[in-house]
Amino acid sequence: MSQDNPGAQEDPIGASGVVDVALEWPVAASPQRLWRALFEQPESWWPAAHRAVGGDARMRFEAKLGAQLREESEEGGGLVWYEVIAIDPMRSVDLSGHLAARYGGPASSLLHIEIVPGADEGSSILKLTDSLFGRVGPNLRGSLTSGWQAIVGEGLVAYAAGGG
Repeated sequence: MSQDNPGAQEDPIGASGVVDVALEWPVAASPQRLWRALFEQPESWWPAAHRAVGGDARMRFEAKLGAQLREESEEGGGLVWYEVIAIDPMRSVDLSGHLAARYGGPASSLLHIEIVPGADEGSSILKLTDSLFGRVGPNLRGSLTSGWQAIVGEGLVAYAAGGG
């Protein structure tokens, strides 16, 4: 029970707060190839296990202001993951998204993806920062980290390095 409102129950899911996750991956691909893979081929690298609508849903993403990273099923279902709110072509993209209550929210996410040239020619470094604010549970940081590792580290990075 809350001391401010003796009849209210404590929120078992999580309290309001902010969780920041920053990850970085070296990529055996040029920044240009990594950028193209990020936007032109999300269907090829986004793992089926991390599609909210279902494993057969198609992923869509465009490198333009206002575009959406979205998931669409043939039956007409779908989910908007993020919207592009800032873009610096071939360098970085900023996205805004929402986490519905059924996925652990309500919360909002500001996602920053940056691609910088690596030390070796034909290599790059992908940097991802996800700042989630709203209802945050105690396991959210770990969940975000493992989710982005699977989607970006094992998905996009591996795909781009393999010549995607």
